[in-house]
Amino acid sequence: MDENVYFYIRNNKIHIMEDEEYFHEIKEDRGLKPKTLQLYKLSLTHYTTYTQLSLNELLLEAEKEEEERIRMRHRTIRKRLRNFQTFLKEGYEPSTINIMMHHVKSFYSHYEIELPSKIKSLTVPITETKDDIPTMQHVREAVYGTGNLKHKAIFLYMASSGVGSHELLSLNIQDFINATKDYHNSTDINDVLQELKKQNDVIPTWTFVREKVNYEYYCFNSPEATDAIVKYLLSRGPLKPYYQLFKYTQQGLSKLFQRTNERHNWPMKKTRVFFHPHAMRKLFATTLVGVKIEGKRLEETFIEWMLGHRIAGSKAAYYKSKPHVLKEDYALFVKELSIKDVIIKDRTPAQIKEIVKENIEIRENQADIADQFQKILEFAKTDPEGFIKHMKKEEK
Repeated sequence: MDENVYFYIRNNKIHIMEDEEYFHEIKEDRGLKPKTLQLYKLSLTHYTTYTQLSLNELLLEAEKEEEERIRMRHRTIRKRLRNFQTFLKEGYEPSTINIMMHHVKSFYSHYEIELPSKIKSLTVPITETKDDIPTMQHVREAVYGTGNLKHKAIFLYMASSGVGSHELLSLNIQDFINATKDYHNSTDINDVLQELKKQNDVIPTWTFVREKVNYEYYCFNSPEATDAIVKYLLSRGPLKPYYQLFKYTQQGLSKLFQRTNERHNWPMKKTRVFFHPHAMRKLFATTLVGVKIEGKRLEETFIEWMLGHRIAGSKAAYYKSKPHVLKEDYALFVKELSIKDVIIKDRTPAQIKEIVKENIEIRENQADIADQFQKILEFAKTDPEGFIKHMKKEEK
């Protein structure tokens, strides 16, 4: 926030208190997430700074002109919005201006204020080329350029899965156990890690739900990313199922990529660094689109679906019902998303199903043994003499 905003805050404490009441009301009515609310606050603070009026004063001004039935083209709200948009052009990209204007208009709309229809969003130029997007070579350099196991795991996981930073930071230890369940027989993370570290072809199946639209989808990651995650988790202290898988905040994650960008002297692209979290999603998509292996290409709708984008028609239902088929397709192309050679064991859906069946049987047998052992302990406690006689009889 610039000096003008701080000046406004220092000298308009009453307005700020009034504005906070509006922010709270909008948050409750719209069910805004904390991050979205912060963006609203930032946009509206810029607007109140520019107008030198509080949100309450801006609403009263607009309501007064509506009651006086002033034609829209003569209303102050129209002038303010047009001038504010022009003012923002001096220091912001069109995409940022559109977001800020959207927040300001949404504020007015929330309180049922009429808005001018002729103030259009700015055109966002499409200037990004393939050279603006990192490649797996950049990921390789980032991984080999750090000794931090967590950083290695994050770079490899994000590049090979297409997972966004929000989803990454929402993962916990239990999610990792669930995602790798086809490759182990355990529910305890320590046992899981001991089983997984003996394998080199583990492709987890991750299930995510896009919160805004309640949309479920699957995605996968490369075996080398799994290996990096296992090594990282083994280096951590005691682990609980609810612990965050990658211990980071959104700000901390962004700084990690920024420091990596600086360390390798990679360029700045307009207002952001070349190597940033969202770029990993673009890397994932551009790496897979159009690649042909064994005469086969991945459907672009499948790539979109793994990125969590809503797919129209029956495709989404098909993808959701066929996780093992999708995993086979992903495994065929995973070497494109890896920095080392990948050897994947040819596990068909039937084989995977058999492994899962065996895992279930093992767990059931373990449960039966535990149940029998518990009965023996109860027998020993309630009837010690009888237990001793029984044991001697068994020895004979």
